[in-house]
Amino acid sequence: MKTNSKSKKAGCFAYVFILFGIPFALVGIFLGIKSVKNFSDSYEMKNWEQIPSEIISVKLNENQSDKSTTYSVDAVYQYQFSGKNYKGSRINITGGGESGSYYPTLYKKLSKFKKSKKKYLCFVNPGNPAESILNNKLRTVDIIIFPTIAVLFSGIGIGIIAFGIFNIKKEKIYVALQEKNPDKPWLQKPDWVNGKIKSSNKTMVYFSLFFSLFWNLISWPIAITFTTEILKNKNYEMLWILLFPAVGIGLVIWFAISLIRWRKYGESFFVMESVPGVIGGVLKGIIITKVKIRSDSRFEVELNCVNKHTSGRGKNRRTSERILWQNVLFIKQEAMEGDLTQTAIPVLFKIPFEVRETNEENPSDKIIWRLKIRAEVPGVDYSAHFEIPVFKTKDSRKDFEVDESVLNKYVEKTTGDALLKSSGIISEKLINGGAKFVFPAAGKKAIPLLLFNLVWGGMVMFLWKIKSPPMMIKIIFTAVQPLLIYGFLDRLLYKSEIAVSKGSITILNGWIGFRSERIVLSSDIEEIKLINETRSGQKLSSSIIVITNSGKKFTVARRIANLHHAEYIIEETKNKLGL
Repeated sequence: MKTNSKSKKAGCFAYVFILFGIPFALVGIFLGIKSVKNFSDSYEMKNWEQIPSEIISVKLNENQSDKSTTYSVDAVYQYQFSGKNYKGSRINITGGGESGSYYPTLYKKLSKFKKSKKKYLCFVNPGNPAESILNNKLRTVDIIIFPTIAVLFSGIGIGIIAFGIFNIKKEKIYVALQEKNPDKPWLQKPDWVNGKIKSSNKTMVYFSLFFSLFWNLISWPIAITFTTEILKNKNYEMLWILLFPAVGIGLVIWFAISLIRWRKYGESFFVMESVPGVIGGVLKGIIITKVKIRSDSRFEVELNCVNKHTSGRGKNRRTSERILWQNVLFIKQEAMEGDLTQTAIPVLFKIPFEVRETNEENPSDKIIWRLKIRAEVPGVDYSAHFEIPVFKTKDSRKDFEVDESVLNKYVEKTTGDALLKSSGIISEKLINGGAKFVFPAAGKKAIPLLLFNLVWGGMVMFLWKIKSPPMMIKIIFTAVQPLLIYGFLDRLLYKSEIAVSKGSITILNGWIGFRSERIVLSSDIEEIKLINETRSGQKLSSSIIVITNSGKKFTVARRIANLHHAEYIIEETKNKLGL
């Protein structure tokens, strides 16, 4: 592995982060100082005297660009104070132009006063009568937007600088470990060296806090400011902007759950029996929590091999995760039941020889091994995940054997009908010695797709109702709707049944009411194959297909959520067919 060059790049990026953060911090500090001065000026101007003034001239300035038009107003007014005549030109505490209706409305108002020669009240500094202003109050944009931007920019800038400094220190540790273990990448991270890997729960708290603050500090001030303008001008079609703070509320809930989970359970650790986990071997260890967890059901331990891929540049940069391999353990009993201060969950996974090893050399195409644990608990459920080292070593074998009896006491043993029942799959024995497997339609599991369809449909209707979006945007959003409806109906109505006997397999699948039946003789079957290709979030679903000698492929079942269950069905099917 080219660890040294990789570390040098990471170190350079850390310095780039610091340089990138400095302008943000400076802009934020500048805006913060300016906001403080604005509030100070507003406070002082409350004591200024109100004096009638006459508008002498008023002008609306327009500055057009490709995307918008900004407005500003220039005005001159005269007033009398202590028998002397003065002229003023200051309108608001803050100057500058902006888009929207504020300045055009103000221009119309001042123009009416100029034309009618009515007196317009201004505020005069009694200590310096030459100093005056028409509006001595801060506008909503001055009270909310500018301070928010100041906090946002300075926070982002300082955060980026701190992140860069932290990474410089971290890279020094990595470089030392890489130089010490150049051919053992599993000994090149501090957590991996001692085999005690900390969960990312605390990191998730900080991430959810930062992201929810970032989103809400932007969305709420903008929504409040624009909603005031929208209601004032009765431009109700623009109220869709309230969707952004609504998302912000969801992000705050996400942060709250993350914080409660961390406060309730603290950090968890995965203590590996040996480092690394071995491809063509085992991953063995124990998950330890700092509190006693009383689960109402069981602990679900999941091991995933994930391909984390990043594509594009700048604003088009996208990161996605694809699960390449997955396995699950159900632990019914922990290893330290008598200890009331902690919980210990044993872990043992067989890792196939064919899967890919941990590889982070290419930041845009990483292979990560992630261990997850979850349990249903009153209140906020327990969950934690760990990124662990899994590599091919000198101990890797294609034909490796593992003694799984050490887990017999702890693992929830489910076989046959009981094994499949947890996934909602029905297994029946046939009179002729065969077996029948029924894969029901999704039912309640399709509700999230229904809700998404309703939201999307409402959005499409709204886009067609308002005039502002380009026609192409309306067409694209509308074209997606039928695909979403199909996806929902397929999830809701698709059902599979297979009947397996010594000589054939009967496949009945499709939408309820429109299913088709196929009979495939065992002599015509070349292979019964498992395909891991349907992914939903962080869950890997499997499909089972039958491949005939002539190359035809028939889908037996789709969306099997558990790898164990899919493998069991294939094994049972082959046994009944005599393959």
